[in-house]
Amino acid sequence: MRRVRRDGIKLFHLVYWHGALTALVANSVHKFPIKYNPLNLSAVYLELPGGEHVIVPLRDKRRPAITSSSTTMP
Repeated sequence: MRRVRRDGIKLFHLVYWHGALTALVANSVHKFPIKYNPLNLSAVYLELPGGEHVIVPLRDKRRPAITSSSTTMP
């Protein structure tokens, strides 16, 4: 559960933002359910009150994708 703030959604010291969040900023006292893939933190999924989900990417587009690789070292 996270609040949507003016600068975005903060999770694991990362900030996520999407233009669709602007309408939710005014209601910043309400917390929304956030879902994420622990193997790929390049985006989170915000659940709206109607049950729909919005994919919210990292705010800083310069950051490389944060993923877990399944390759093994030789």
